[in-house]
Parts: sequence; C-alpha cells; structure tokens
Amino acid sequence: MRVTERGEGVSQDHYEVLGVERGASADEVKKAYRKLALKYHPDRSQEPDAEARFKLINEAYAVLSDPEKRQRYDRYGHSEAVTNPFQGGVNAADLKDIFGQDLFNELFASLFGGAGRARGRVKRDIEASLSVPLSLVQTGGEATALVHRSASCERCHGHGTKSGRPPKACASCRGTGQARVQRGFIVMAQPCPACQGRGADLSQACLDCRGAGQSQREVEVKVEVPAGVESGQTLRLAGEGELARGQRGDLYLHVQVEPHERFEREGADLHLELTLDFHELALGASVDVSLLSGRSVKLKIPEGTQPGQVLRLRGKGLPSLEARGPGDLLVTVETRVPKALTAAERELIVALKSLSEERAADSAEDAPAPGPLERLRLWAIEALGGSP
Repeated sequence: MRVTERGEGVSQDHYEVLGVERGASADEVKKAYRKLALKYHPDRSQEPDAEARFKLINEAYAVLSDPEKRQRYDRYGHSEAVTNPFQGGVNAADLKDIFGQDLFNELFASLFGGAGRARGRVKRDIEASLSVPLSLVQTGGEATALVHRSASCERCHGHGTKSGRPPKACASCRGTGQARVQRGFIVMAQPCPACQGRGADLSQACLDCRGAGQSQREVEVKVEVPAGVESGQTLRLAGEGELARGQRGDLYLHVQVEPHERFEREGADLHLELTLDFHELALGASVDVSLLSGRSVKLKIPEGTQPGQVLRLRGKGLPSLEARGPGDLLVTVETRVPKALTAAERELIVALKSLSEERAADSAEDAPAPGPLERLRLWAIEALGGSP
C-alpha cells in the first residue's frame, strides 16, 4: 500500500484507506466509509489492529467528505505547510446520516460519555387523569384538570436569579448554551458545562429553583370536553405539557366518566329504573320521568305492563361522538309493593284475589272436553296406577 510522508512519520493515502478512486463521488466515499467503519469498529471487530484501522478510516473520511479539505489534500497531500486538514474532525450530524440514529448511538455514543440517544431527546409531553361527570358528557363544556408540571418560579419570576431580574449571559459560551467538544476525530455540540446549557450566568442563581427559572407544582388546566366523550378516551392539549428548552410539550388527559346515582351508561344509551304502583302497570298511566338534564318528559305506561319490561324514550340518551344522533333512554319498570296496608286496601286486594281465582276457575271450565283418544290415554294411565 502506498504511503505519503507527513513530518517524521508516515500516513497511508486516504483514498487507499477507503478503497476508492481519486475521482470517487461523495456518495461513493460515504458508502465505502460506512462499510469499513462497521467492519473495523473496535467494539465489533476481532482484528488485532482494528482500533488503528478504525482511526485511519475516520481520518480519511474526515478529509474526503469535506470538499474544501479534499481539495487541499489533493493539492498538498499531508504537507504541514498548509492548514491542518483534520481540524474540526467528522461532524456528528453527518455520522447520524450515514449510520442512522440507532447505529450511531451504538458506535459513537461512548465517545461523548453516553451522549446520543438520551441527551438529544427531551421528553416534554405529560399525562394526567380527567374525571368528568355524566351531565357534562351530555352537554359538553369546560372542565378543570389538576396537572403536576413545571411552572414559573414565584421567587425569581422565572428569571432564575436571586435578584429576580434577567441574568447575564454565560461568559463561557457567550449565551449560546452550547460548547463544542472534540473527541478524537468527531466534533459535537454539547450543553455548556458552566451554565448547564442555559446560556446564563448561574453564579447568582435563585435559591428556590437553582437557576432553572421554574419549579414543579400542581396547576389547574382548563379543557374543553366534547359532548359524548367516553371513559378511556384521551384528550390532547397542545402546549400544556412540560417546559423544556423554552418550549412546552403536550398534555394528554385520560378521561374517566364518573358513575351516576340514577343513570347507567351503555355507549350513547342511558338506562334508568322506574318503580311504579301495581295499578299503574295494570291500568296503564302517563308518568313524569326526570332526564339527566333535569327536565321531565311524559312516559306512557301501556295497560298490562309487566315488571321488568323495558320502555324506550328515543333520543333522550347521550350525544354520540360519531355524529350518529343521540342515544335512547331505556326505562326498566318495576313494581312497588306496599309494606303496610290499610283496612280498605286489604279489603280491596282480597276482593281482587277472589276475582282472580274465579276467573281462573272459569277458564278451566271453559276448556274443551277431551276427545276419544285423550279419554283413552287418561283411562290407561289411571288403570296402570299412574298420573296424567
């Protein structure tokens, strides 16, 4: 393999290291680098010189992937009379583009003390529960959710300083909140260690929030509840989540509809139990039924209605989120039995019992006489000592 001089030592030709021609395109250089980097990564390769080769591969790519550095290299080679072609190293964003986020984390995150997957992502979305009364499900409207999240520090008014005034810019990062760190051949921007990425001078930080400008506490969040919402559904409130890096995430509220003392819900339908007197079921009646809204409607009880029978009031249930129209109110009718009777009531019930017995007897007498075959069957059963 051809080598070129660099000072007192030697260095392999970058094109030969990557195995590409001098006229190779940027995509060809990138593909060759990816293949070799995966092959000789020290954590993956069993080759004894894998670490040295991996370093050469990355140095070669640091030059050939940058048009300006590549032009200088083609002209001057490794001459130290020109600007160091390796200054700045390989850009981390370029590595992520080549290997993808997951493979980048596996191959290069250790160079930055575990940076990569965890450091680049800040979870700002939060979840909470929202208890909703059944009456609000019918009408829809505003509800209040109690959410534990960060809020502006009351002592420093969100500035993070003892004085309660805006802080001075961090002298180390000049207010950017970032510091460029080089690990071998890779350069990456990291949160400034002096100000912890805030870009502000923390020497006079607020004692309550320690310079964060915010603290955790329970806050009330107003939410518009749609009519017809059901338990288990989730409402998303954009910008009501956790505050991180100057932006709030989203708040996800998991709805739980409270049970009602009178009504039971089944989708958009409501169920109600209604207890009536015997005479109302026997003779029929028109009774008032109180709805969930508090209004009353008339319910017709047909003559001879049986206990346990279900009567339907159409359109008197709950709205549907699927815009199919409101559900129905299903009324289950039960009989009210008095615990104590007056003399007059007892006399009337006894008379009713007598009338019922007489009617049953009349029904038996009016039954048709058995025919010849039926009489023969009854005779045979009696002769054998059996019973019909």
